[in-house]
Amino acid sequence: MKATIKDVAKYAGVSTATVSRMLNHTGTVSAQTQQRISEAIEALDFQLNSRAQIFKTGKTNAIAVVVPDISNPFFACVIHEIESVLNQHNYTLMIASTEETREREAQILRYISKGSADGVILASAFQDYQDLKPFIPGDIPVVFFDRKLRNCPHDTVTESDTPAIRKAIKGLTEKGHRRIGCIAGLPWLSTTADRVLAYRTSLDAAGIGPDESLIFYASSMHDDGYAFARQLDEAGCTAILIVSNSMTRGGLSYLLEHGKQPGKDMIVAGYHNPDFLNIDMIRIQMPYQDLGRKAGEFVLERLQDPELPVRQIELTAPLL
Repeated sequence: MKATIKDVAKYAGVSTATVSRMLNHTGTVSAQTQQRISEAIEALDFQLNSRAQIFKTGKTNAIAVVVPDISNPFFACVIHEIESVLNQHNYTLMIASTEETREREAQILRYISKGSADGVILASAFQDYQDLKPFIPGDIPVVFFDRKLRNCPHDTVTESDTPAIRKAIKGLTEKGHRRIGCIAGLPWLSTTADRVLAYRTSLDAAGIGPDESLIFYASSMHDDGYAFARQLDEAGCTAILIVSNSMTRGGLSYLLEHGKQPGKDMIVAGYHNPDFLNIDMIRIQMPYQDLGRKAGEFVLERLQDPELPVRQIELTAPLL
């Protein structure tokens, strides 16, 4: 027979109301009492009826994190940081990947709107909030991160790698590089626009007009980095700027598989990943820790006070 809240209360020597307050986060319970209740739950193998809890409290104690590509180390690191913040407040994560498609993103948000989460943290594939608005849950906090949407009325945490890109390109041109290719993301994303603009203006500042044939727009996946690194290599580039973590991995894979030494045969300026530590490259360090923590904090604060003013902050990505 399954243990009940009454069984837990009796084992811990407290009232059922005290157990309920702790499980539903509806009141203050001392640390000592929480410890006794936790020991009783473990000893009795008590399982809370989650559906009954949701019906009673109207809360799931879950936050949905929606990203374009869960296999991208950047998003994996951000999710880890979000989780570290939410775990401290007894929230669990629901993680979904849109595969950079708006249709999939809309489908996921429709599901969340049915009451499966208390809040959403989202890196959107949309360009304008007005196009996304019909799918946004109207009664729970939504925090956007990494990408900026036009006309967005929600909390947003983004990062700027413009200074790092300018510094990287300037260093390359000062060393005599003239054919510097760029593997960019999807053209309608704010991150892509900002990074390509930094690339173009840096070449202009060096007196080198950007060659449009050396700019490739892609879906930020590994295979795109591999394929376009090949094309830029064949086009005679001596250096490449790759503006996503997964595509950086793909570009490096192409070079290594074809006997080309990064840092010697081809200079790669890309996004830092621990897997690349032994590779000679120019590393841009995305502030994923601060990004994830701040997004987690924003959604928690919004849950506590829905009337807070909208916060929109931008972090800076350094060049290592």
